Amino acid sequence: MLQALRLRRGSIAAKFYLLAALAIVAVSGLALSSIYFAKTTETAAIYLYGDAYVGVLNATRLELLLEQHRRIVESMPAEVDRVRLRNSRAQLGIVGSRLTDLISDLISHDTDSAADATERSIAESFPVLFRSGDQVAFYAYNFAQDKAYEFAAEYSTLADKTQRLVQGYHEQRLKDAESSVSRLLAAAKSLTVWVFLCTIVAFILIGPIGLMIAHRVLSRLGLVTGAMAKLARNDTAITIPSRDDNDEIGQMARAVEVFKDNAHLARHDLLTNLPNRVLFREHLEKAFLTLKRDQVFAVLSVDLDRFKQVNDTLGHAFGDQLLKAVAGRLRGCVKEGDVIARLGGDEFAIVQAAVERPEQCSELASRIIEVLSETYAIDGKHVDIGTSVGIAVAPADGANPDQLLSNADMALYLAKSDGRGTHRFFEAEMDKRLQARRSLELDMRSAIANGEFELYYQPIVHLETKRITGFEALLRWNHPLHGIVAPLNFISLAEETGLILPLGEWVLRTACSQAANWPEPIDVSINLSPAQFKSRNLVQIVLNALAASGLSPKRAVLEITESVFLQNEAGVVATLHQLRELGVRIAMDDFGTGYSSLSYLRSFPFDRIKIDRSFVLDMLHRDDCRAIVGAVAELARKLNMTTVVEGVETQAQFEMVTALGCDECQGYFFGYPVPESEAVKTLRRARGLASAA
Repeated sequence: MLQALRLRRGSIAAKFYLLAALAIVAVSGLALSSIYFAKTTETAAIYLYGDAYVGVLNATRLELLLEQHRRIVESMPAEVDRVRLRNSRAQLGIVGSRLTDLISDLISHDTDSAADATERSIAESFPVLFRSGDQVAFYAYNFAQDKAYEFAAEYSTLADKTQRLVQGYHEQRLKDAESSVSRLLAAAKSLTVWVFLCTIVAFILIGPIGLMIAHRVLSRLGLVTGAMAKLARNDTAITIPSRDDNDEIGQMARAVEVFKDNAHLARHDLLTNLPNRVLFREHLEKAFLTLKRDQVFAVLSVDLDRFKQVNDTLGHAFGDQLLKAVAGRLRGCVKEGDVIARLGGDEFAIVQAAVERPEQCSELASRIIEVLSETYAIDGKHVDIGTSVGIAVAPADGANPDQLLSNADMALYLAKSDGRGTHRFFEAEMDKRLQARRSLELDMRSAIANGEFELYYQPIVHLETKRITGFEALLRWNHPLHGIVAPLNFISLAEETGLILPLGEWVLRTACSQAANWPEPIDVSINLSPAQFKSRNLVQIVLNALAASGLSPKRAVLEITESVFLQNEAGVVATLHQLRELGVRIAMDDFGTGYSSLSYLRSFPFDRIKIDRSFVLDMLHRDDCRAIVGAVAELARKLNMTTVVEGVETQAQFEMVTALGCDECQGYFFGYPVPESEAVKTLRRARGLASAA
């Protein structure tokens, strides 16, 4: 047989056999390439899904669970509702178990990646973090606020460290996925070259059929590899070709589709599909890199007003629908080239490109405030929210993304401080003001523990008898460095930070305790903050203060302002009736300065009305002020309410309010606010004079 196959070199038979051998080699090369291509695609698809995609997805789950754990722990020190604290502790345990189970599952699957070591580091950090969180929960639950805040600070440090590990782990998993795509891309390119060479030989030897097949394979492969190259540049706005095909290229396309979905997930907000903080930062970095001389762009930091109230009253599902509606309205406010992102919660940010003049930023901010403040109709309910905007312009207000966004946030904070529903540009002086405000907040937290707060008392006098019928308790802060700090300088900050709740409870307990020991059984008026009405245990706090002090409830007068009704009028009225059932009296303070003073008199039968000092100030010179004071006094008399006039500072004012039929007055004419010891001396002198008479 072998002898028969010996052919003369150059013979026709030898040429045919040579052509046949080359054809066999070409076909075998195509077959081997196809087999290798199929195996490589299968392996890459399995790795992309099993290691890269799942790894990134689990890293995202770790971040979300850790953020949920942190949010629960850091909200507990300021919480005063024991039921909520108990629920929070239960949620803390559930989230901790989920984190432990997830990291244990990750460690059990060895992927030969650098991320494996990070997984073990994360697992080692969890026990310490959970113990610290449990300590915060324990002290918060037992109302040891100082300890709770102390361990909350320790917890925040540990949580920051763990979050950095998890963020690093997320980035490592993304790099693993990108590395896999890069390897697959390189292999695909080499396979393309090999298939192309074999196809040329096959075309010469086999003919047009082989060329047609090879052309189709190469075209499809080229489209898929082109899409992979775009994905490697973080371009997720592409369509992956051939993903519906059932061959090896279809498998490869579907694997690339999975990576595309994961890349989109990592850079977009799941709820609104807007860019998230990661992609927003990439846009900011790109804006700085492409910024030319004499060009500027702006960052607008947008935060919704009253969103938390909607979320708490109507539920998180409704809040999610509201956020989607807000995102849709924001899209309609910007022009092409601008970038909108949701940074988290109710925080949004916008990169306004190609700003030619500052007025353009103001126009956009005003348009956003106007559009977002329009009524929302969702699931048959109508809600109104507002928004505040902070603006920072690059490069003047920041030379890098972090500084620019931080300054925009600073401007936003001051826009909220100005009353919300407005916008502010960043100014260098803002940083000093915020630092001073932050310092005051820290001082206030320690002041509660250090006993630096004190109650002063101002007398309330009956107009006919000129006898003291009661004192109003007024809060003062004995700051170790700044001396006496008036409430005007710290009450609003206390309400913003939640410190008004423990501070308000201290005022109630202290005022009741001191008044119970006064030599005369007169009234004590105590101011309540709107924030205290959000607490479900306000009635219990008042009851505890009365019980602990032994003060008769009829001597306690709780003063509220009209702003209390702006939160939840029905709920506030119900709370006021519960307080009335305890025996205390309710006073409407600063009457006449709000929008619906008379309507609130219909909502609840107040015991007394305190006419605001602004009417008294101009009463001697303006007929309308005198008419208003007289009308209110007459109205109160018909409603069986006592009228107290604030701000009486002169004999003429005293005689005028007496002539107008008011019942009681308060002001510097009868006495300045003084410490409790001086108030007691005043009562004793008054009793001595009465005895002598």
